[in-house]
Amino acid sequence: MSIIQQPTLFDIQILQELEIEVKYQEFFSPLELTPLIALFQKENTVGAPVTINYEAALRAVLVSFLEGIPTIKALVMRIKQDVRFKLSLGFLFGDRDPSEATFSRILHVLSQRI
Repeated sequence: MSIIQQPTLFDIQILQELEIEVKYQEFFSPLELTPLIALFQKENTVGAPVTINYEAALRAVLVSFLEGIPTIKALVMRIKQDVRFKLSLGFLFGDRDPSEATFSRILHVLSQRI
């Protein structure tokens, strides 16, 4: 059996040296998040509107692994305290900061459907 070595998408060392906005743009450019975002769309238009930016929240979950953020509580605190981090994930300045419960629901849906 032969071993096939897959080329990397990007060099981790170079990625760590980039500015935060460029780093996340490079990280997310090859990823297609549309199927994951579709898991969180409302099935009907009746009821309260969706007020959470699920695309940015999914990006935050992925970046928490990249940045080594150990807990959801630490991720929520980083989003609340670091505006540059929040905006680089795709949240708008006026977006409500997601809570620990929001991230818990996101992780639960992902674990059930993926």
